[in-house]
Amino acid sequence: MDLRFELLGPVRGWRGDTELDLGSPQQRLTLAALLLAEGRMLSVQQLVDVLWADAPPQTAASTVRNYVSRLRGVLGQAAVRSMRSGYSCTAALDVREFAALASGARNAPPAEARDLLERALRLWRGEPLSGLPGAWAQAQRSRLVEMRLSAFEARAECDLALGRHHESVAELTSLVSRHPARERLCRLLMLALYRSGRQAEAIGLFADTRRSLAEAFGVDPSPELARLYQQIITGDPELNAEETSAEPAAVTLPVPRQLPLDVADFTGRAAEVGKMVGSLRSGGARTLLIWAVSGQGGVGKTTLALRVAHAVKDLFPDGQLFLDLQGAGPDPMPPATALGVLMRSLGQGDLPDGLAERAALYRSLLADRRVLVVLDNARDVAQLTPLLPGSAGCAVLATSRAKPAGLDGALQMGLDVLSADESIRLLGAILGQERVAAERDSALELVTACGFLPLAIRIAAARLATRPTWTLAQLTARLADERRRLARLRVGDLAVEVSFSLSYEQLRPELARAFRLLAVPDAAELTAAMAARLLDLAESEAEELGEELVDLSLLQSPMIGRYRQHDLLKCFARARLEEEEGDGATRAALLRLHRYFEAGMAGALRLGSPGNPLADRLEQQAGEAIGFEDLADVGVWLDDTSDSLLSCVGQVIELPGSDLYELARLMNALGELRTLGRPYVERLRQLLAAATGRGDRASESYVHLMLGLEHMDGSRSPLGLDADEHGRLAVELAGAVGDLGVQAYAWALLGYQAGFRHDNATAAECFERGMTLARAAGERRLEAAMLARMGTTWSATGRTEAALAAARRAFDLQIEIGDGKVEPITPYILGFVLARAGEHEEALEHLEAALGLATALGYLFWTATAQIAIARVRTALGRPEEALTYAEAGLAGLATYPNERGMAEALTEIGRALSALGRYGRARAALTSAIEIFERLGVAEAYDTGQLLDALPTRG
Repeated sequence: MDLRFELLGPVRGWRGDTELDLGSPQQRLTLAALLLAEGRMLSVQQLVDVLWADAPPQTAASTVRNYVSRLRGVLGQAAVRSMRSGYSCTAALDVREFAALASGARNAPPAEARDLLERALRLWRGEPLSGLPGAWAQAQRSRLVEMRLSAFEARAECDLALGRHHESVAELTSLVSRHPARERLCRLLMLALYRSGRQAEAIGLFADTRRSLAEAFGVDPSPELARLYQQIITGDPELNAEETSAEPAAVTLPVPRQLPLDVADFTGRAAEVGKMVGSLRSGGARTLLIWAVSGQGGVGKTTLALRVAHAVKDLFPDGQLFLDLQGAGPDPMPPATALGVLMRSLGQGDLPDGLAERAALYRSLLADRRVLVVLDNARDVAQLTPLLPGSAGCAVLATSRAKPAGLDGALQMGLDVLSADESIRLLGAILGQERVAAERDSALELVTACGFLPLAIRIAAARLATRPTWTLAQLTARLADERRRLARLRVGDLAVEVSFSLSYEQLRPELARAFRLLAVPDAAELTAAMAARLLDLAESEAEELGEELVDLSLLQSPMIGRYRQHDLLKCFARARLEEEEGDGATRAALLRLHRYFEAGMAGALRLGSPGNPLADRLEQQAGEAIGFEDLADVGVWLDDTSDSLLSCVGQVIELPGSDLYELARLMNALGELRTLGRPYVERLRQLLAAATGRGDRASESYVHLMLGLEHMDGSRSPLGLDADEHGRLAVELAGAVGDLGVQAYAWALLGYQAGFRHDNATAAECFERGMTLARAAGERRLEAAMLARMGTTWSATGRTEAALAAARRAFDLQIEIGDGKVEPITPYILGFVLARAGEHEEALEHLEAALGLATALGYLFWTATAQIAIARVRTALGRPEEALTYAEAGLAGLATYPNERGMAEALTEIGRALSALGRYGRARAALTSAIEIFERLGVAEAYDTGQLLDALPTRG
């Protein structure tokens, strides 16, 4: 934006060559605070403190926002960035330029250092922050003045080192007169006077300084100043300016030891540390080793690099360099500047101007030396490449948020969050193990709320450490609100949100949009197809953006075409979406994803449930149906999407004005092809609560029907109701709104339940009523299903011929409705009725067809149910070994839900097969377990299985 600001004098700003009107002193003070924060976010409360200290007006917060709004009007909207709880501003600033020049002078030779300091001091135009009111401004003013005095003193040191003592006397005299108690200035002026032949004045200055210190502070001069006084009195030759020798002095290269302190509470990462240290110890002398550590902000990249660096520093006797390349921020250090800093640390004074020349000289300085170079916080490969040594014996540890792909020869270490145990250990290392052990469960909840991110855990621990009366549970409760979690993960200068902002603000617009929108779903993972719908892009374009976000550590990819986002990054992205695009963007993205699921379920029903009218209804809602090649393709899609579909439904339920009946249809479609157990039931419970709250009787009836279907195994729903009770409620509510389809299905459900109780008369009556309603509603598939169930009912009462006729008619009708295809339940029922009639070979043919269809779909419930039925038939055919294999497979499949009635049936068939094999002990155990389940469910099968148990031999 070509904005630049001056604070080393009156607060002023320019765009290009045009000076800007920065408004009132209070508004300028707001701007100064944001600029001096160097890109860090300042909350509204922090700005209130800057402006009014301890006496803010009641309108303080709104006034701050008003100042920011006015500044944006002058500077441009993008100049002051908004975060959820505050603002930040980064632009060219004279204070930053001054600090950089002064810092560069520290390791430079005297002549170059003096030039840098001279340039720094020329930036001053008077009193810093001139005209700004308040305690904060005064404190900053004092800090900046101290920086200026230190620069004057450093320049005077350079003058004395260069033999310019005569020239420095006047300036030092002026400074000492204004700061008579500043001993460093006095020491420099005494030395300049002595070297200028003015010994008596130097002695007199010491006397004046001693008197000033005594009067102002009641202290004597420091030992250093007293020693200089003694040397001046005695004319110590050591004080004379050094003369340039005719012979060049031997060059002693400095040995830099720049590693920051290792973190005392370092926790976890044992495998990563071991791998990196091992490679450095085994291969460092033969080749240039480069380790590139990447990961999201706050994951502990620098901490890991420093732990490894300290562990191997003995391998690098010629020094260890450390440089923060500032790559995560808006102003990454240019490679040429970085090379200048590194070479000065190595003792090189004169530097060439060009990047290529500097890089070549840098490599020459490191040739034949063993130096460890730690390059922290790199932006990209372009920034890193010129900073790499050129010879074996050196090593580089580089950290970066982006994966530095293309860094030749680099070993990559992608860093993820800590495990739960490591997170708790880190919390204990900071907070104290006893305090954490006393609230172990709350500690786990706390680190989970922190997303197992080391930075977040450190901040949470620091907050607790300064609040000894807080419990871990109390802080965990404060972090439960996702919308405020990031704001509360802040302590001092540490803030998770600021760390994330540094990455986010570097994204180009389309990538930033993708980052925001991919955070909308609650789903744990997204496929590339889901990402495409969220972004409203072609799948290839969405995948390209997703992979770029993965490379930047803003997204994770557990496998090709699958993406997940860290919980705290998701919080951050959602806040940005709301702030930048409003609630409408979230709603639109969710509905796009919802339509995708409807389109997918429509296509899945076409193959998995032929003739199901739900397919047409879902396609009409979605405007399309996804085409699948075969049942296996449908099964893969359902495996990939079922969990995400459920979470999406949960979010859409909460949208104002969402169509609950439409959502019930989608849930019903999923229930037709998948048994998902508790997550599915929980979503139904949420849907029912929403329908009840809105007085939506049609949706209520639909959901009661589905809850009944989910609890046909004799268990009770979260409402405490069994399948019959849900079925009767569905009949009543659907009747009140005239929904014939739901009424028909509900009567079918009641018929199934009556059949399970062996109440065949009631079952037949229910099926007849349901069939009448199904015909009236045009539900031919349901008509075929109830006709098939009539077959099972008549089979149970000994009406074998009628049962077979009904089952075959149902099968033919399903073939007709499904255009030559059937779903697993249709051949299953025909096989079941045939087996009851003693037609075992034909029964086996249909049951195996049902098993093939269910297996291809990945529908575990019907897969297991068919396996149990096949086991029963194979035992009847005298093939108990085969029967045992099928029954055990069915038991394993049903145990994953669990479906207790089905498990008991599987145990019964296992007992039957084992009995036929003469393994009576194991048979007795299996049958006993089956009876216990049947009795707990209160179903009649307990008696039938008991007869099998009674028939076993008493021994064996």
